[in-house]
Amino acid sequence: MRRNHSFVVVFASLTVWGVVTYYIFLQQPLGVPNVDILEGREGEELRVSGKNASSRATTSLARKLQKESRVEEHLNRLETKLKEQFSDNDQLIKDIKLTIQEHQSALKAVANAESNRSINDNYEGELSDEEKWKKEKEDEEEKPLPVHPTEIRTSISPSSAVELNTSSALANYTSGLPQIIKSLLRDKISSTPQVRHIRALAENKLPGGAPVIAVLVFACNRVTVSRCLDQLIKNRPSQAQFPIIVSQDCAHKPTAEVIASYGEQLFHIEQPDLSEIVIPPKEKKFKGYYKISRHYGWALNQTLFKYNFDTVIIVEGATYYLYYVDHNKFFLDSYWDDWIRQPEQRRNRACIRPELSRTRTFGKIGVSNGHFFEKHLKYIKLNEKFVPFTKLNLSYLLKDNYDVQFVKRVYESPVITYQELKSGPIVHEGPVRIPYHTNDIYKRTSKMLGLMEDFRSGVPRTGYRGVVSFMYKGRRVYLAPNANWKGYDPSWS
Repeated sequence: MRRNHSFVVVFASLTVWGVVTYYIFLQQPLGVPNVDILEGREGEELRVSGKNASSRATTSLARKLQKESRVEEHLNRLETKLKEQFSDNDQLIKDIKLTIQEHQSALKAVANAESNRSINDNYEGELSDEEKWKKEKEDEEEKPLPVHPTEIRTSISPSSAVELNTSSALANYTSGLPQIIKSLLRDKISSTPQVRHIRALAENKLPGGAPVIAVLVFACNRVTVSRCLDQLIKNRPSQAQFPIIVSQDCAHKPTAEVIASYGEQLFHIEQPDLSEIVIPPKEKKFKGYYKISRHYGWALNQTLFKYNFDTVIIVEGATYYLYYVDHNKFFLDSYWDDWIRQPEQRRNRACIRPELSRTRTFGKIGVSNGHFFEKHLKYIKLNEKFVPFTKLNLSYLLKDNYDVQFVKRVYESPVITYQELKSGPIVHEGPVRIPYHTNDIYKRTSKMLGLMEDFRSGVPRTGYRGVVSFMYKGRRVYLAPNANWKGYDPSWS
């Protein structure tokens, strides 16, 4: 009996010991001191030590989770970039295929043209002299207009292929093809976030089908470009419809800093080729114009082809829609350059401009060294009144409508002399006309009147149908050729 009682006591003791041990380890994990069962000063020190260990473990765990989060974020970014790169590569392959197809078509056209020319040469050997003369005349009339070397992009079509030498054309196109592919690759590699952003703006669809038009500002080494930019930003109705691109030449740091200060209100691009241009000795004085031409070509290529804009405003152009109505208007802006005035480009077309200028130069010393500034340019009157051109009926500016009224108004006005205009009493209250018949008479009269007396390919400054219109003491005056005027004479210069 006593023996059984001993077994019961031992069993009960073991059970109690097991339960106590179980609860101790349940409350305190292995390897961590049990600060709750310690007493006195030593117990307090161990309790603090235990808390610090727990804090360090928590901090370590947080750092580990943070590091894993950063790794995951980097992986997500890498995945996004890879997807974008794959998309760009697909587009690049399509562009290369399209370019190869275009050049194959061009080569085929050249070969066909040469074959046709060979047949024509054999046929022409059988023609009489009179027939040959007629055929040469017809060929001359059908010849495509010459293309200026500074044209932005060149192309070849079956109609113009007959003007090429076949062997040289084949050599040029086959040797040039890898270079074009390299150019495509270079453009794709340099496709920065800014380029993608500008392209997205150019391809944006605005409410009502309104066009997105780039405003292209040319800059070089003048910090006063801010005056121009301030006015553009102030007056543009919409940043989304009229994104401003400032193209800078010269690598002038102070000017670049001024442009950069506008932040997201505009885009700043820089012309990369600052090398010297080989210029014929007799044209050394035009060195600045050669550089401007290079800058224009680069910036327009970027805007129209790299960024994919369909339309660009270089100065101001408020009558954009007329281009789609009347193709005789080939440049609906206030920009007018010597090359455009040449008969090969102008082809009897006209430039529409507001009579009161929307632009004015404020830089005295420029590429022309201030040649015309003191005498003419500083007196330009800048328009200060808003005119809602887009809401006006401008159909009267279409050539067939405008010419009839213009010719009638000019040649129905009474004829006077310069002396009568300057000092003599003129009974007539309306506009008057001063005629000129020769280059010398025009120059002499315009000089006396304070007008610019020079010509460009026979075209006088601000002339339309040879007529220069101006105001003198509040009166409209026409400096005009004969009523039977037949066109500009390029020999007048």
